[in-house]
Amino acid sequence: MQPTIIGITGQPGAGKDTLAQLLSKYLTAKGLKCAIVPPGDLVRAYVEEHHLGNPGDRSVDKHAAEAVRQEKGSNYWIEAAIAKAGEGVDLLLYPGMRHATEVGVVRIHNGVVITVDAPQKVRFERVLARKRAGDATDFETFAAQEQAERNSPSHQVDKVIEMSDTVIENAGTLHQFEECAKALATDYPENLRRFYTGE
Repeated sequence: MQPTIIGITGQPGAGKDTLAQLLSKYLTAKGLKCAIVPPGDLVRAYVEEHHLGNPGDRSVDKHAAEAVRQEKGSNYWIEAAIAKAGEGVDLLLYPGMRHATEVGVVRIHNGVVITVDAPQKVRFERVLARKRAGDATDFETFAAQEQAERNSPSHQVDKVIEMSDTVIENAGTLHQFEECAKALATDYPENLRRFYTGE
């Protein structure tokens, strides 16, 4: 039996991976067996296995991810995540949803899509702190890269955000974000609110 899926989307630096880790902790405490499989990890492993460049370079990963989607189908990465989660898992947490067709896969698996939201300058500071190759090191470049991505025909994050079931705010402290994640886990799955804020 395949797992239910929680897809997590948002712009770079919003806190998608952090939310996945928090939800895994709180939902495990409710008795659910959780697996976290970020598509970014799958892409980096693919880049390394096929010797396509530095797997830590965001531009290399982005190019590889899109090339694989073109060749193998737009749902390749989420299907690979389901396979990686394996048998016996109740819930797959999939942080990094980028394509609208993936929302359909989540729906088929009785899941939900969560948007993590944070102001652009807050997200830039987080991206700067993680020091990943290929990330912008000044705000103007970060903003320009983000706008260029959003203008690209292959960019579908905005559409996925529009299709999401709930939005969780990550503009404040880590403690506030943890409280939002805890509230969301408590409400899951029947009583999800449309918005979770740190206020």
